[in-house]
Amino acid sequence: KATVSVLNCLPHATMGCSCSKQEAKAKPAGISKDQQAKVNETTAVVAKMVAEDVKAAIAEAEDTDAVVSQADMPEEEKKAMRRKLKKARKRATKLETLEKAREVEALSLQDYNSAIRRLQSVTGEDPTNPDAAISLPEGLDWLNTILETLWPSIKRHASGVVRDGVDTFCRQFSQWYGANCRVEEFIFDRSDAPCGFGPISTRKVPGMDGTPDGSLEISLGITYRSSMLCSLETDMGQLVVQNFDFLGTMFIYLRPFIDEAPLLGGLQFAFANQPTINLDYSGFVGEMMTTMASVRDKVRQQTDYILGSYCVMPYFYHVPLHPKYENCAKLKCPEPEGMVRLTLVDATNFPDRTFGGGFDVFLDVSVGMAKWRSKTVKNTRQPEWNESHDFLVYNQDQWICVKVYDENVITTDSVIGEVLNLPVNRLVKRGVAEIPLMKDGLPLFGAADDDGESPPPCTLRLRAEWVAIKDDSPAAKARLVSTHVKEIADLPEAAVMKKLKMPGEPMKSEEALRLIRELHAEGKSYEVIKAVIHLGGDGGDAFLDAALEKTGGKWALANDDADHAWWKTGECHLNWRTVPRKQINDDPLLTLWARAAKDAPALASDDELDRREVYFKKYTEVDHWHYNVAYQIYNTHACAEPYFEHILHLNTTTAETVTLNVYCTTSGALVGTKTMKVEDTKQGDEPDLVGPFAMPFKVDAGLALTVHGSVTVKALEATKELPKNWNLKADSIDRNDFMEWWKDEIYSQEYFEKKLEGDKWLSEDWPKGKRARVSLEEQEKRVKFYEGGTDDLRGGKSDAKTLVMKEAALMRCLRHGALTWGDYDCIVARLRGEPDAPAIAETLDWVNMVLECMWPSIKGFTNNLVRNDIEPQLKQAVQDAAGAYAKLASFDVNITKFDLGTKPPFFNTIQVVKQRGPNAWGGAYKGFRLHLNNISLVSDVDLAIEVVVETKLGITTRIPLGLKDLLFRASVEVDCGPMLPEPPFIGCLRVTLPNLPELDFDLTGAADVVDKIPGIKGIAVGVILDNIGAACVAPNFMVTPLARGIDHIDIQYPRPIGVLRVECRAAHNLMAGDVNPVTGYKGSDAYVKVRVSQATFCTEAVTSLDPVWEFNNVAYFPIHSLEQKVQFEVFDADGVMGGADDTLGGVHSKETVLGGGVDTIHAGIPVRALLRLGSVNSLATLPLTRKVKDEVSSSPTHLVYEEVPVIGESKVASSLSLAPEMLQMENDGNYTIAYMVDCRLDGMTGLPSTADVDLCGPYNIKVASGNHTATTKSGVGKTTVIDGRSCINRIKKLATEEKVAPQDIAKLAHLSVDLVTAVLKRAEESPQDIEDEDGVFMKQWVEEANKSKQHNADVTAPRFDQRLYVILPVDKDDERAAAGRIVLPVTLTVMDKFGRALASHVIDYDIQANTDEHGQTQPLHGPWEFTADVAATETGLLDAIGLGAKAPPLPAYKGTWVLNGQVDVDPLRQRILDAD
Repeated sequence: KATVSVLNCLPHATMGCSCSKQEAKAKPAGISKDQQAKVNETTAVVAKMVAEDVKAAIAEAEDTDAVVSQADMPEEEKKAMRRKLKKARKRATKLETLEKAREVEALSLQDYNSAIRRLQSVTGEDPTNPDAAISLPEGLDWLNTILETLWPSIKRHASGVVRDGVDTFCRQFSQWYGANCRVEEFIFDRSDAPCGFGPISTRKVPGMDGTPDGSLEISLGITYRSSMLCSLETDMGQLVVQNFDFLGTMFIYLRPFIDEAPLLGGLQFAFANQPTINLDYSGFVGEMMTTMASVRDKVRQQTDYILGSYCVMPYFYHVPLHPKYENCAKLKCPEPEGMVRLTLVDATNFPDRTFGGGFDVFLDVSVGMAKWRSKTVKNTRQPEWNESHDFLVYNQDQWICVKVYDENVITTDSVIGEVLNLPVNRLVKRGVAEIPLMKDGLPLFGAADDDGESPPPCTLRLRAEWVAIKDDSPAAKARLVSTHVKEIADLPEAAVMKKLKMPGEPMKSEEALRLIRELHAEGKSYEVIKAVIHLGGDGGDAFLDAALEKTGGKWALANDDADHAWWKTGECHLNWRTVPRKQINDDPLLTLWARAAKDAPALASDDELDRREVYFKKYTEVDHWHYNVAYQIYNTHACAEPYFEHILHLNTTTAETVTLNVYCTTSGALVGTKTMKVEDTKQGDEPDLVGPFAMPFKVDAGLALTVHGSVTVKALEATKELPKNWNLKADSIDRNDFMEWWKDEIYSQEYFEKKLEGDKWLSEDWPKGKRARVSLEEQEKRVKFYEGGTDDLRGGKSDAKTLVMKEAALMRCLRHGALTWGDYDCIVARLRGEPDAPAIAETLDWVNMVLECMWPSIKGFTNNLVRNDIEPQLKQAVQDAAGAYAKLASFDVNITKFDLGTKPPFFNTIQVVKQRGPNAWGGAYKGFRLHLNNISLVSDVDLAIEVVVETKLGITTRIPLGLKDLLFRASVEVDCGPMLPEPPFIGCLRVTLPNLPELDFDLTGAADVVDKIPGIKGIAVGVILDNIGAACVAPNFMVTPLARGIDHIDIQYPRPIGVLRVECRAAHNLMAGDVNPVTGYKGSDAYVKVRVSQATFCTEAVTSLDPVWEFNNVAYFPIHSLEQKVQFEVFDADGVMGGADDTLGGVHSKETVLGGGVDTIHAGIPVRALLRLGSVNSLATLPLTRKVKDEVSSSPTHLVYEEVPVIGESKVASSLSLAPEMLQMENDGNYTIAYMVDCRLDGMTGLPSTADVDLCGPYNIKVASGNHTATTKSGVGKTTVIDGRSCINRIKKLATEEKVAPQDIAKLAHLSVDLVTAVLKRAEESPQDIEDEDGVFMKQWVEEANKSKQHNADVTAPRFDQRLYVILPVDKDDERAAAGRIVLPVTLTVMDKFGRALASHVIDYDIQANTDEHGQTQPLHGPWEFTADVAATETGLLDAIGLGAKAPPLPAYKGTWVLNGQVDVDPLRQRILDAD
């Protein structure tokens, strides 16, 4: 058993896990001493893997594998150990190849980290650590790429929105203060760099009810550097704001998870530390703000305080998603994770003062928004404090920030040095740390010694101790007191104060004026009125006098008339302020307020202008007074019962009493107080004291206040055991592979550009205080490094690291599965300097952890949905489907069991590829493509359904059906575009699966017979996959328009990126599919089946074990994505009736081509990989293999297959030779070997109505060129919503007046016979029911009628709105081609729904005549006429007895139809490659 625990470490090796000493010393039962010694050495294997000594690790692991084989233990345990060892070897080999690629600089640091991150994935179907509480940080390059693509659109839209907002602010500023303020210039962003996100990580945190896994924390880095420009012209001067910078890490908390929509109670947002916000000011006003330190610091402090009071811990911004958690104190004010006890020990090596003497030193310490000041140590350069303070910690990544000040009595305190951004978790883990002080970003050094030695660094010594929160710990001295304040009741004048509109909202000026009038009319005193509206400060009585004067009849504006003239608007008032009367003659066309009429540019008379100016002046006075009202009572919460729903957390060592103080926000006066004795007397989260708490009202002793809430006390106990969900692994400084200090990026570009003589980059060893200059030779070396010279300072020469070497290193990574073909192409593209080359695919472990945490809630929600909604609908659907059988028996269905299982879906990797190209409004990109690779669901789902059939004879039959153990895996591509200049910025979403998904499941109950009969389950799975393929597997796309005016036809049916031409040449050393034991004959009728998505091609059969195909051996496939896979399978054609063709082998995956095993059951070779294996110049010879289950690597829930070579009759491995190439639709001078017919079909008119002639619609169009065809989906006529009353009246008229039979009425009205019969029957029994539009019958009838697709569809004018692509190879023997003129016939045929041809039209496309001077072909546009001459058909003998096609006979018909659309032909050219 101990061996298992030891070997468990091997798969974790690349994460840096280690084996404990106890595990290493344990003696497994059943193993000899020698074997025991060998197994103990696995700890060394792990250590070597951690140290990245990969070769030695692989050798040790293989030796251990031999030991496991000889061990005396159950075979299942051996299998598990071998599986772990095999995975460890694979992972170590992948790491080795990545390291070598990094050594030759084939991989950038970002790509290297992304690839390593995949190996360190902690979630998924085969997790390294399924119980992990954290996910390691991941990049969000895919999201940043999306933002970069959208940024031109966002900038264009945001510029207008923000400009309008700034203009509005300037207008209000002018109105409020009577000073001019206008926007002189505004640019939202002068750069193309959007805000950046990442890294991102997740962590499980305790829930609001104390459960260990009840919530999830998402850490998200946010960076935004905007080169904005906003220039304001004011009376005080010009103010220019530019270059806005924002840098911070936001924490998003998902809690609680619930089993109701939206599955989440709320979101909480908070920054663990104060974000960095920088603004550059210029202009006269801006220069004053910049040069005056007090003003600059005040602006920064106010900015930090405003943001911090909203969302810097311990303050959380709560967004409720469910009404139940709208006002939840535990979400708005969560309990801290614990407490850090920080001890300031001492500081050493302070520098000399300017005028000699020591410093008066004190420290300002902050954690989040919590701050503390230490005592002052007088006149010293070696201060000692030995002073402790406790800080509540809400997140492990909160920083401890320490600023060291020199206390000054006269001037402001000066900063000596500082320690910034010291994470709590690292300091707590170390316990005691001696940290160097910094100043202005540089290390702070003490005074130089007399002997000339380098000055020592100035350091600060800190000690940190973790204090955990315990529900019950009698020995603990400290306590955490959590006071939950809900509301305050019984305030004075409650009856008056309840007149306010809404408790808790700031009072509006109009509301205050109304309330002042009402209270004054009721005889209330000024003191009561001021208390009600929270009017504080001096001058309150004068304010009320003015308010009563204005509201007591003198409030009406001068010259106010009843007709509300057009110029009495805010727009004209603002225009009057902007263009005063003395300026109206300068530009009368722009002076709106002074016009004689609204639409006339002529000016009004002087008397009228005087009248208007009097009005505007009074309007300004009133508006300004309204602003004063709102300003004085802003942010007050005058209400009868103030509602808080807030929790205050306080740590204390003397928790014997707790005091509640109630203050007035505006005046700061103490309103009430109460002191209570409290002890930790209850368990868990139950409160120790429960309100209401009554306290006397300080203003009036005869009154009392009541505070509703509770007090909870928990123990705080110092411990060395840190929280399990903390990430304590990243405790070392990563120098990005640079070992010398001066190569660190911190010291390179920034300081080198300044060219500071004697600065860091020129020093011998700055970190150790050796500030002497290095030699000139060393300086030149560093200059070359900083400037990116040719010398490689880490060994070797850059000239030797050619592109060939780098690609070879990448190919080794590819062979061992450390990279994918997509990764390879992206990296090579960047190495070659191609624009917009994407980053490699990134992991989505944070998404998987979110799904893992939400999965119980999703299960609960779906269970409720199934029981409450789906099951009743299923019962009703079964009863409706019974139809006529309901007279013989009753049918019912019950869902007896439904369980989604324990495993959520797993998202593997994601990648975004920008699509550069112009769009309609001039943006740089036309869209982007999102790749979601290998989304898998390996679920232990369990579904059981029972169908109950009870006959009229009383016989009851119960049929159980069920499904379990579902496997689904697919890759998804989402195309987003075109780009729009306004929200939603994306015109359309197009979703497709590049390949058919993998699907497998087990059927239970009566359906289990499908699993028992060979081949039946494969047919069932095939039918399901065919339906999926017809819906969303390339070239079929699912399109969702997001904006109006988008031509979705070109989006839903895009042009292929190229056409894959595959020529199957020969096969070698095949197995014998046909064996005659009598004659001894062994041979095969071999043919090749090639498949891309749902398109297939088969060569002719050749009788040979070494067949060569010379005719009918070329396949053409339109390609929409390089991720599409090509499947090759060689069969032996079986001529026996009903016999299936025998498989002789196939090419199942790209790993077969490159070597190595197969970790997936995906079949086929990606197009991007196939194109590298061969071309028209050279053949690709691929080994034929067959898939075999890997017993070692497979687990019960994850089947792994490996490929075994197929050995032919000659005892040699079988193989297949072919020549793949991609034909391009480009005019680049290469040879044209085929044409692609691009046919767009819009709509058709003139078809007969089914009421007159039933030609078995709906119809479709078949496009044929040569022997190649393609067919549209069925056309759909224009539909309209049915009008119930008019339709019913028409039915009644046809039946009663014209005596038309119900079945004929159904044809005329495009309704079912049942619906027509229901109307006629109700008209006889209860005529009033069909007259009442709001009646039950009418509503149900209209609903049923609108469910039908045919009742309101115009079948005479179906719409297709589709594009079809047909590939036509060039016939070299064609006479027209030989004559130098090529005319391609394109045949369009109208088909009925049974595939019978009704009419045809031939379009002759002349290549030469339709090619312009640039060599581009031009389309031929419709309309095209079809002459239909349908001969009547009769029911055949087989149809009559039910064995035919069951197609009804066609009537005789003649007519002319018209089809709209266009046909274009693109030449497909072959690229003849050079020898290299």
